[in-house]
Amino acid sequence: MEQITDKSFIENRNKTSGMHFEEMISYSCKKYHEEGKLYMWNPSMQKTAQSDYKGTLVGGMGFVFDAKYTSTNMISQNAVTDKQFEDFDFCHGLGAVCFVLVSIRFESFYRVPWCVWKNMENMFGHKYMTFEELQPYKIKATSDRIFFLDDISTIDDSAAGE
Repeated sequence: MEQITDKSFIENRNKTSGMHFEEMISYSCKKYHEEGKLYMWNPSMQKTAQSDYKGTLVGGMGFVFDAKYTSTNMISQNAVTDKQFEDFDFCHGLGAVCFVLVSIRFESFYRVPWCVWKNMENMFGHKYMTFEELQPYKIKATSDRIFFLDDISTIDDSAAGE
């Protein structure tokens, strides 16, 4: 099988995949809202560096997350911008549940707690997570829905690696 190396083709494919990932998340948020599990502020679809998803869980706990898609077997820490990094740190400091939702080729989905994401280098020795390193954070998904709130209380959001 010939490997595709045309950069513009790859970028277009990744952009399209990222949009599909966001559609899955929007549908998932809608279903969670209908189930009375969350209130979601409108996702930040502007071209800003802010986190895309913010809301309130049952019981009043705030949450912030961002979606990152990759067509490779690893995700780089710098997929989160400097501004998003600051926002995550600030919201986490206020007590919000913060995580990065990762999709690898729509084959698997992961909810990486913010304290793990920000401490990748200390925890893994590099500023990325491999497929194997992501496995403890794997979450359930179907063809149209990602169950990113299921077992949300199991997120270990302690100061990992600090």
